[in-house]
Order: sequence, then structure tokens, then C-alpha cells
Amino acid sequence: MRTTILLLAVLTLSTCTNGHEIKVRVIDENRRPLPGAEVAIIFMRPVNGTSRVFRGVSGTDGRYGARETITIGALVTVKKPGYYNSEMRNEFGARDYNVDLVMRRRISPIPLVVRDLELAIPKDAGRIGVDLEAGDWVAPFGKGTVSDFEVRFSNSFSGYQYSGEEWDRIRFAKVNANLSEEALRDVYGKWDAAATITASGGLGFVFEEPDFNPFSELTMPHEAPEEGYGPKFEMEGSTYDSSRMEIEKRPLFLRTRAEVRDGKVVRANYVKLPEGIQLDARGSLRFTYYFNPRANDRNLEFDPRQNLAKEQERSYPP
Repeated sequence: MRTTILLLAVLTLSTCTNGHEIKVRVIDENRRPLPGAEVAIIFMRPVNGTSRVFRGVSGTDGRYGARETITIGALVTVKKPGYYNSEMRNEFGARDYNVDLVMRRRISPIPLVVRDLELAIPKDAGRIGVDLEAGDWVAPFGKGTVSDFEVRFSNSFSGYQYSGEEWDRIRFAKVNANLSEEALRDVYGKWDAAATITASGGLGFVFEEPDFNPFSELTMPHEAPEEGYGPKFEMEGSTYDSSRMEIEKRPLFLRTRAEVRDGKVVRANYVKLPEGIQLDARGSLRFTYYFNPRANDRNLEFDPRQNLAKEQERSYPP
């Protein structure tokens, strides 16, 4: 992901003797200059949390810039009719930057099933399927009927993160007085976990890092790819070992419910997971997904006004 961010927003440090300057080059997905975009550069000042705003329009070369004498950071926003908004926050102090911002075109937003899903993994379930249209485990562990991907999970408890007098103070503190041993393990335990996520029916997963755009409202490409899918991936989790915590969120596409004839996929549904899948070592999965229920339609450009998951109360980006 770090490599992707560098590719999509090249932040080049330069020297400046008369204040601090941000130069924006607005480009489209083919990296061509995009004129006529509304650019706002907001410089944050160190006094009383004030700011100074510069507004302008990108020129024929896609460029717009502004300079401020005293600043501790900046926010850049870009808008243009027919395109998704882009926004970049600069929290790296008072420096000069040349910024490339990629604008994704608004093409054909459609209704999709969109949910935030957190699933507690049943103990000793073995390999268990997830039905994305239903938003649940498949039976008998949930109300799902079709497995879109399967999870094999194992974890282990190896004691508490504290010991001796420190643990005694925590264990018998008033706030923990009524916690069961199981609850104490969940809150203070040292848990390690491993999971294998397998696409139902074969080749189903592809990670979409090269074309991930973290600064756009539409972070992932408009459509799922036709090829490049793999069968599974491995995950590790820990509540105490930072090297094995699933911190980095890897965006991915999923091809599911596939029918194959003569070695070719003739029917499939497509899904995007903009932040991938997060694993909690204590026994749960968490992810946000966009599922297209229309077979053979790779379009995953979501219309936020038309969520087919009617129970969802929050609004989701495209």
C-alpha cells in the first residue's frame, strides 16, 4: 500500500526561501492533464488553529499552486463535474510539495449490496463459508445459503499480557471485578491466530494495489478485472505481537459463484473489498464489501443512494 500511495501522489520535497508552496497537477486515470478542475489548498496555521484558503482552477496543463508564509500542514481538495472528488491531507509539517492527484471519472454508478460486516468465528467450525449476499455465515452457523469464500481459522491463548503485581492490580481493579475468566482473556490475553481464506470454487481473489487511489472518493477501479485471480491467501493475527498484526489494509477483488465450462468462466459474480479483510486473533473477521448480485457484471461503481442492503443505516462511498 505504501508503494501505491507513492505512485498515486508523488510528494517531492523542495527548498523554498519565501514561505511554503504546494503545486497541484490534476490528471485523469490515463495520466493526462485535466484542466478546469476546482482546486482548494488550505494551509493550517500554528496560531489558534486558524487556516488560510486558496481557491483556483487547474490550467491547460492541469496545474494550480499556492504559497503561504507560515504553515504547519495543508489540505488539498479537487472537484470537477463528471469526476469523483479527490482529497489529500498533508500532516508532514511546513514543506513545499509537488502533488499529482488522479481524478476518477463518474461512469455508471449502480445499485450494489454494501455492508460493514463483523463475524464472530464459531469455535471448532473447521472450514466455514461466508454468504455475502445474505451477510452471514452459511448454515448451520448462519442464515447464508451460498458460500462466496471460506475461512479456516485457528488460534491459541498463551497467558496474559501482564504478570506479577501489575496483573494483580488489573485483575482486581473495580472496573474488572465482575468480568469472567473468558472476558478477561478477551481483554488482556495474549492471542495468536492464523487463517486461510479460500475462494469458493477456485480462482477468486486478486489484490488491487497498483491502481488503488487512496485520495479519490472512488478508491478502486470501476470494474473488477477479468483475469489474475488466485485461489486463497493466508493471514496471521496477534493481540500483542505487532509484527503479526493485520494492520495494513490490502484492497482486493473477489470473483465468486463461478461456473466453468471447458476451462472458461461462463458465469460469475464480482465483489470489491476496499480495505481487505481484517483478522482479530481472538476469533473474528471484519470487512466492508460491495457485492454485485447481477451475474457477469464486473461493474462495481456504487451509487450511494441505492444500497440493496436495506438494513444498513450509514452511507457508503462509491
